Amino acid sequence: GVPGSHVVVPLEKGESCPPDLLADAAHLAAHFSELRGEDRVEVSYLERRYVRKPRGAAPGSVTLQRERVFLLRLEPDRLARVLEAEQH
Repeated sequence: GVPGSHVVVPLEKGESCPPDLLADAAHLAAHFSELRGEDRVEVSYLERRYVRKPRGAAPGSVTLQRERVFLLRLEPDRLARVLEAEQH
């Protein structure tokens, strides 16, 4: 994959991420990744416990286990709304 940003969505134990919240988080990750500006971006998501930083790895480098991937079609209006919410 392409190096990108990490977005953590806090959830209660056993709770799954609502689809709208996952889409918002995916838009943020895509916006702050090297693929910023692309119309479609593959986004990985997984539980935080399956993200590992290898010993001696560069800052921000992680390995992912049990990841799920989906193709995000960027929605400019959604991204604008999410970025605006981040400002407040």
